[in-house]
Amino acid sequence: MDFEDYISSLKSDSPAPGGGSAAALVAIESSALNIMVSRFSMKKRFKGIEPEIKRIIERSELYINDLYNLRIEDEKTFLNIMNDIKMGVRNSENIIKNLRVSWHLIYISMKNMENSIFLAKYGNKNLISDALSSFYFSFAAAKTSFYNIKENIKAMDNSFEENLKLLVIKDIINDLKLQMCLIEKNLK
Repeated sequence: MDFEDYISSLKSDSPAPGGGSAAALVAIESSALNIMVSRFSMKKRFKGIEPEIKRIIERSELYINDLYNLRIEDEKTFLNIMNDIKMGVRNSENIIKNLRVSWHLIYISMKNMENSIFLAKYGNKNLISDALSSFYFSFAAAKTSFYNIKENIKAMDNSFEENLKLLVIKDIINDLKLQMCLIEKNLK
């Protein structure tokens, strides 16, 4: 599906694609921006960080592939949940599949945010706005996934472990946001 078709589908009255799928797309943009900033941060004056820059590029390429798959998987699993609701059943297996997609999206988003922070600190300063954009795209993706998980947990019987994980993830996301706020403060 090309971008225009995706947007048409996203704004339709269909239950999928929705927020989870859109979050994956935004995280793809974050990974792509990290690659771009990294490529502009491989000149002579950045020799000391070149191994880390190469690692960011390699990982971000992998993240993009994973995120494409997560976007599609989110749509499939959410449609399965909606079909269960229409049939009046609660299928924890479908909810768990959707939770896994959201957890994976949070994980990649946090890695993207860490890479964005590194690039904002040590990368090409002419591209700081791109590193910041990457950070906030992934922040939005992580927060969206966080709330998707929170909603799905409500539909499950045994949610203690998932709620505990949510608290930990929330702290990590807030810590990453604090780090980026400190970088932004130093820009002024």
